[in-house]
This record gives sequence, C-alpha cells and structure tokens, in this order.
Amino acid sequence: MAGLTVGSVGFLTGYFAPLVMFPQSNLGPPFGIIFTGPGGFVVGVTLGLICGFFRLTTRAFATLVLVVAASVGLATVWALRLWA
Repeated sequence: MAGLTVGSVGFLTGYFAPLVMFPQSNLGPPFGIIFTGPGGFVVGVTLGLICGFFRLTTRAFATLVLVVAASVGLATVWALRLWA
C-alpha cells in the first residue's frame, strides 16, 4: 500500500510538475515515467517493509506514508528547479 501511494505521488508530480513549470519543454512524461514513479514506488515499498518490521500502529503508518509522499513530491519539484 505504501509503495502504491508514494509511487503514485512521485509519478504524478514528476509527470505534471514539468508541464506546469516548463510548458515549452517535453520533459514531463519521461521524467515521471522513468524516474520519479519507479523511485517513489521503491521508497514506498522500503518504507512498508521497515514499518512492518517495527510493527507500527495503523495511525503511525498512515502518518508516515503521508509525510514521505509529501516529501517525494516536494523533492521532485526541488530537483526540477535545480535541473532547469
């Protein structure tokens, strides 16, 4: 579940943020499909495994997933600002 959530945020941010930030560029779809979507999925799956190992409560797990998903989205936008 964490992999799907964080991966979706990474994919959507990586796909649409370049389209909004750099409308003249065709950077959007490849960046989201190749880099941020799979990267977010890997981060989410790793987070899920770590949380399963430490047996976090459902509330703590959901909070951690939301924080990590927001961090992935912000890191994607930050990386795009540095790349351009």
